[in-house]
Amino acid sequence: MLYPYEVEAGVNLEHIEQAKEDSLTVITLPNAKITKANMDDKKESNVIRNQVEVDYNNCIIPLKTALERRAKDLAISAGILEDANDNAEKYLSELFPKEYFRFQKESVLRDTLQTLKAPHLPVLFTYQDENFTDGKLNCQKDTIYCRDDLKFKNTKFGYLDKWYSTFQDLDNEALNSETLSLRIIDPLKPKGNRIYAKASYLYKDILICYPNGNRYYMEGEYGTSEEHLQKSAPDMLYLAMSASDSGEEPDSKYMEWIKEYETTLINMRNSRYKEASVHLRNMASIHSPMPASWEETLMTSYIKTKNDKVYHPTKGNDYVDLLLKTIYLFDNKKYNEMDDNFQTNLLALNDEEWPFIKENRYKLIQFFYKQESTSQALRSEYKQRLIESAENYDHSIALTLEGQDYCDYLHGVLLHNDNEYNYYLTGTIHPNIRIIGHEENLKDDEFNGFDNICKLMKEAKVLKANEPQLVLAYVRKSSFFTKDHDLLIFEKNHCTICSNITGKLQKKYTYTTTYDHIASNPINNSFTIGNYEHRGKAVAKLIQEIKDGLNGYRKDEKMKDLSKKLSEEMSCEIYQYCIR
Repeated sequence: MLYPYEVEAGVNLEHIEQAKEDSLTVITLPNAKITKANMDDKKESNVIRNQVEVDYNNCIIPLKTALERRAKDLAISAGILEDANDNAEKYLSELFPKEYFRFQKESVLRDTLQTLKAPHLPVLFTYQDENFTDGKLNCQKDTIYCRDDLKFKNTKFGYLDKWYSTFQDLDNEALNSETLSLRIIDPLKPKGNRIYAKASYLYKDILICYPNGNRYYMEGEYGTSEEHLQKSAPDMLYLAMSASDSGEEPDSKYMEWIKEYETTLINMRNSRYKEASVHLRNMASIHSPMPASWEETLMTSYIKTKNDKVYHPTKGNDYVDLLLKTIYLFDNKKYNEMDDNFQTNLLALNDEEWPFIKENRYKLIQFFYKQESTSQALRSEYKQRLIESAENYDHSIALTLEGQDYCDYLHGVLLHNDNEYNYYLTGTIHPNIRIIGHEENLKDDEFNGFDNICKLMKEAKVLKANEPQLVLAYVRKSSFFTKDHDLLIFEKNHCTICSNITGKLQKKYTYTTTYDHIASNPINNSFTIGNYEHRGKAVAKLIQEIKDGLNGYRKDEKMKDLSKKLSEEMSCEIYQYCIR
């Protein structure tokens, strides 16, 4: 895009002051001000090359705003205000005889440009305070080893080490990227610095590149998109345009520190924590006795956590400290230290900012549900959440439920598909066993309640008092004259059919197998266990869900691998925080 700007300046005659000095009238002219900075439509030379579709509000308006501010600066640096003052005085002097009138300039300083040098870097920023939306450019105290050497509100600026790409490389990268990019070149100095920005990301990332190989980043904090487009994006683009290379050499001590910083990051990424700790000490010796930046403090805390196997908080960011504590506990298998407060805080992390929590939340709940350090109250809450999730047909979650809870879940699924399974028998002797069925079947004389059914199961050697068993008791006609009393027993990995368990008239039949060897057809509401075939909508659907859930569970990582996986993902997150 090419936007020629027309900039005008003048003196506001309403603000002229006059005073008498003997026989002279002294006229004080106010300082000239810029009165207009508009795109020059008269020349009809403004061009937009429509190679791609662009969003005018998001991509063009912030850029035009920044260009307008920059046009004012260029006009001021070219002397437009001095010329306007001189022209006004010359014009008025011709109207009033000098023997009666004398002109003078007001004592207030006129608009000028400020120049600020980036600490320890050969970069100058020449700008006007009033050109920023809110606030002004500033240097922090003791910024030599901080991540951000220069700040404007929420904008970060710093040096990019080991960035040796040529302009041609950067151009090709922008052209081949799927991200809509902006490249700014000064048409009067085409071989000078260039600015690259990601338009698709609302100009939140900007590179300022110089022919000598120096590269600098500018990064905007992520606020709301609307606020960023109205304030930060124009400010960042303007600030990038106002930067110039002073030609000075950067601070050698600072560059030495950056080299140690980069080496520490490489060692962190490669899990070489002992080497990383050596380079951290070198960093501290270079900037001693100045305080370490927060990123350096985080590096130290992380490396101590990994290398020395001690939890070492930064005491500067509660969320990051929570990640460090999690890494420490997971790596060292100190699960008994994961109390209710720790569990609640970890599960409450924001899904958008910490996506690995979102992806693994239910696995964490499963993990915490079985921990001895989890209180009964929280375990009860976890149980309810797991049951609710499992009842939405995710049996792999139900597999982590313990005895009574697992039976509660199975009962809920059966009840969802057949609401007549509402007669619920429990006993104190066998707390992990639930017996359900239609009311008229369970009141049958041969079944005769919970204790008698348990007795029949014990005789058939299918009773497992310490494991969860959901027992479906039902009566079916085996011939015109006889009825069989059958028990269908669901366990976590097996299913057992006990046909004619009371042994009246016909032979008993007991068969146990894994769910892999059970056929289920929810479409025609039938299931087959060995040679036993029966119809039942609720049972057919439950068996199919268990089969699907077991397959998913076997493919998924086991709970013992979860801590390792999460530790690695949290380490990656901390690594990103440390990158300059």
